[in-house]
Amino acid sequence: QTSNSGTRLESQDNKSEDTIIHIEDSSSGHAGHAGGDSMTRMSMAGHAGGVYDRPPYVGEEGAAEFTLGDDFEMYLRIQVFAPNQSAVPRLSYRVLPPQGSSIRWGIAGTSLLHCGNKWKDEELVLAKAVPMVPWKISKPLGMAHIFNEVPRITMDGIEGKDYEVSESIVWFVVTTLHVYILENPASYNGLAGDVTNGLLNQKFNSCPRPVVLRRFPLLAFQSLTIGFFFQSLLFMFNQTSDIQTTTSSSMAVIESSSSSNNQTTSIPTYLQTQGGFVMLTRDKVTTSLLIGFISESVDKARQRCRPPITDELVPLNMDDMILNELSQMNINGVCVYQPLHQRWKSRIGVLAPRTLIMTDERLYICCEDHGLKTNTRFIVLDSAPLKDISAVRPEELPELVTILIKRALKQKRWRFQLSHRRVAERMICDVRKRIGAEDTLDDSIYDHSMVSTSQKSSIFSRN
Repeated sequence: QTSNSGTRLESQDNKSEDTIIHIEDSSSGHAGHAGGDSMTRMSMAGHAGGVYDRPPYVGEEGAAEFTLGDDFEMYLRIQVFAPNQSAVPRLSYRVLPPQGSSIRWGIAGTSLLHCGNKWKDEELVLAKAVPMVPWKISKPLGMAHIFNEVPRITMDGIEGKDYEVSESIVWFVVTTLHVYILENPASYNGLAGDVTNGLLNQKFNSCPRPVVLRRFPLLAFQSLTIGFFFQSLLFMFNQTSDIQTTTSSSMAVIESSSSSNNQTTSIPTYLQTQGGFVMLTRDKVTTSLLIGFISESVDKARQRCRPPITDELVPLNMDDMILNELSQMNINGVCVYQPLHQRWKSRIGVLAPRTLIMTDERLYICCEDHGLKTNTRFIVLDSAPLKDISAVRPEELPELVTILIKRALKQKRWRFQLSHRRVAERMICDVRKRIGAEDTLDDSIYDHSMVSTSQKSSIFSRN
């Protein structure tokens, strides 16, 4: 067996708000039986507003000068989930402090998958940056810093009196063993790199470890629920031990103690807290592809069990629940449902999440509580009869759409930003058909079943 070496952990700046772990050197290879936990030589160094620790670069030489803003998925594939590197810790996470204590950082490696008589490295299956909200809770443990309560924006583009929990863009990562939720490099709170751009300007060979917000074994997948009109995905997890998926894992947390002795504990439980999250894809094609990747990965993990779990992950849907809630609001016969963002010409940079709902008679602009943190899912902000819609037109950018509404004194403009060009074109086509306007768009280009394998990479590329 390979022994683990370590050095004393010491704090050099008691005034620092954040405590950062810096790598001095690391042992290579898989430590112990089947790649057991591998401790890395470290020292604790305080640095107010400083940098995260940087692991040794193991990726391709030709990609060393790329930045995270170029392709974060590539960085995950060649650095974090690179072959034969499971003993090198390449992920980090927050060690939640007691009240009044400073934040600490733990380090984490990837895991090994047992295949026959061999151990195989954890491999990346999917990585996608998506807006996300927690399910039926405002501030999940360890994630309160990314889900903030913000004033709800009115139809005039100003802050109202009511508050809502903001969505946050995170990286949803599926591997052959786990589902990860990683903090977005563009929003690392200015702890490293440029304050406005987060870590996007950091190069592959010098950037710090990505921060894990949640990490679940694939066997912990409880359910996958398709949102209304395929515009979102709700996934629920049980609090399941990693031992069902792999015999060993190199995730560990290193803390300093008053006796200056190294202390090693298992992965913090909050990273595997039972619960759910809603991915707001706002795109039928992306949702369909995500369902395929997730279902296939979970089913393979279940088949690897001994004895195998024969039950497949069958996606559910929430159509009946949504239709019942809308029916109680006297909104019936829904023919168009599209989550999007409202924007204003005079308020550059201000975007407010909205849901556009169209029936046979009216068009509604709503606020929607996707995470069901309140008893009211929909709040109607404005509406108009279909006969008052004078035009639906694209703007200078293909994902921007403006709907013109007839008013008694002055024509009203509702300006929106969609998640993708094809989503904007689909909505324009649908609304124009309902109001009887001529439209020559080809419907066949929106059929997600016609998306070829070669197109999937472009669909999942960073927007």
